[in-house]
Amino acid sequence: MRILGREKEQEKLRTALEKEESQLIAVYGRRRVGKTFLIENTLSKEIVFDVIGIKKATIRTHLTNFRTQIVKRSKRFRKSPIPQNWFDAFQLLQEYIESKKAKKKVIYIDEFPWFCSQRSEFLPVFEHFWNSFCAKRNDIVVVVCGSAASFMVNNIIYNKDGLHGRISTIIRLMPFNLYETKEYLRYKKINWDHYDIVQCYMILGGIPHYLNQLDRRYTLPQNIDKLFFESGGQLINEFDQVLLSLFSNSSLHKSIITELAKKRIGLSRKALNKNLGKGNNRTFSKAIKELEESGFIVESSSFDQKETKSLFRLNDEFCFFYLKYIEPNKGQGDGTWLQLFNSRSFDSWSGFAFEMLCMKHTLQIKKALGIPKVRTTTHSWISKEAQKSVQKSGAQIDMLLKRQDRRIDLIEMKFYNKPYSITKSYRDQIINKRDVFEEEANSKDALALIMITTKGLKKNTHSNILTEHFTIDVLFKKDY
Repeated sequence: MRILGREKEQEKLRTALEKEESQLIAVYGRRRVGKTFLIENTLSKEIVFDVIGIKKATIRTHLTNFRTQIVKRSKRFRKSPIPQNWFDAFQLLQEYIESKKAKKKVIYIDEFPWFCSQRSEFLPVFEHFWNSFCAKRNDIVVVVCGSAASFMVNNIIYNKDGLHGRISTIIRLMPFNLYETKEYLRYKKINWDHYDIVQCYMILGGIPHYLNQLDRRYTLPQNIDKLFFESGGQLINEFDQVLLSLFSNSSLHKSIITELAKKRIGLSRKALNKNLGKGNNRTFSKAIKELEESGFIVESSSFDQKETKSLFRLNDEFCFFYLKYIEPNKGQGDGTWLQLFNSRSFDSWSGFAFEMLCMKHTLQIKKALGIPKVRTTTHSWISKEAQKSVQKSGAQIDMLLKRQDRRIDLIEMKFYNKPYSITKSYRDQIINKRDVFEEEANSKDALALIMITTKGLKKNTHSNILTEHFTIDVLFKKDY
């Protein structure tokens, strides 16, 4: 199977092969996002050694596996004893590398964090191996990869010891965007329209492994039934499995995700602490950082940073869908989603999920606005009254772009199964949002009302309130 998308990441990996000095590359991203597939398929001809960490394995098991992978590559090392420690293991690897005559030699260590148990000494010995051997040559590319994003960032990318300043390339592999998702589905001969692909993204996100489970013989609702609700569905237990594989205390991570799923605009750290009753302790802060680095949540700055602290928002479509529909309906059987997606709850879920999707495609929205090179910042905004839990109509804006060219775009997003019609009451609500924002933000920038819909907009006497309108087609453009 060929690589689809990932053009920027492939270019970074290939560029490393052309450098005149040895390169150390760090690749990280959440589980199932396609890190291994990217590396193995881009560098397959140059990889001379690869090994995968084994979760919770003993040091002895890791050392045995390390030697086994060398022997698989070269029978001349079959009589080498199992290394007694990591220093011996890397000495064996050094001897093996010196026996290779390839112009560029790629050493690939996957699930790097799993080697680094508390007493293994793997990391300091690896640092020594890089500095004493690899860095003194010009023909080696070492790729270290891991799903435990927080570990990769703290211990590799921002390493303060032997690897400080040594990382030459950092690749944080993100889920597919809509353009890449469409290309992937086409490759699988799934020819859905943009509306169905957007719905699919709102459920599965842009995770290649999940998209690969789709069967072109079935409609999207049928596929969702088979994956999540039928007995033996491939993704029924995926939510818990992903968290367990990434985090040692996954119950705390799950509780944070669950709480954020209740609040579409997000929660401040203080409010999240209060709701969970955890306190602003070190464990809680670590969990927040791990979820951020893994892409499950995102911190977004409020428009008025002086008065409102930044908010944490759920940033993972799959998690939101799981908590909304799968967990409460486990064991309901075939046809469950066919019933649920025609229910009233679908409207509230789809609205939140569509907003999440649009926030991830800010670059595409900027292109549609004709400002791809204009510096912008993306924010959410909530009025002072709404912050006090007083329900003031129209006092919340889920997405706004503050532009360097002195304009602020207030963006409305509507997921609807037919062309959307702005009613008088909704027009009044939009105007109220704008007016309350203008009063409280006290900004001199021009304000523009932008709307993004799924299937277009019915023009009427109320639609002239908008400065511009776009359909979901603009979200499918390349972002590079």
